[in-house]
Amino acid sequence: MTRKGHIIEEHDVAVRVVGDLSMVPENVAEAAEDVRKLTGHRTGCTLNIALAYASRREMAHLATTGSLWVPTPVQKPPLFIRTSGEHRFSDFLIWQSSFAHLCFQSVLWPDYRSWHLFKALVQYNKYYAVTLRAMKSCQDQNTYFKASV
Repeated sequence: MTRKGHIIEEHDVAVRVVGDLSMVPENVAEAAEDVRKLTGHRTGCTLNIALAYASRREMAHLATTGSLWVPTPVQKPPLFIRTSGEHRFSDFLIWQSSFAHLCFQSVLWPDYRSWHLFKALVQYNKYYAVTLRAMKSCQDQNTYFKASV
């Protein structure tokens, strides 16, 4: 956060690190907690960084502790961007991404630039109405099934 901290401050960004931080070096876990404390009050937008994260481990954690690693505001991300050309989730936010727009890009993460994000956002915007209809349809079906039982 020290090199680009001014960007975080300028845009009022809250930074969260999600995952099993017991699996990362202690200094990394401490830095994650420090940045959360420094930025947790911000409301502009949220940057979520996943370290040592796997959906299956998160579900096991939920079953034993009753809480998810991924905080509430992130539980339903509207856009899921997968870099590297792979067309799979790789055990990442599977539960939370049920209605996310999936955008698979062939660029590798170190080469990812703002125009790649712009392209993903344009694609997301194009299919936003379709996603809303699917969510509404699923909610209606859930209401029907709950009423029928």
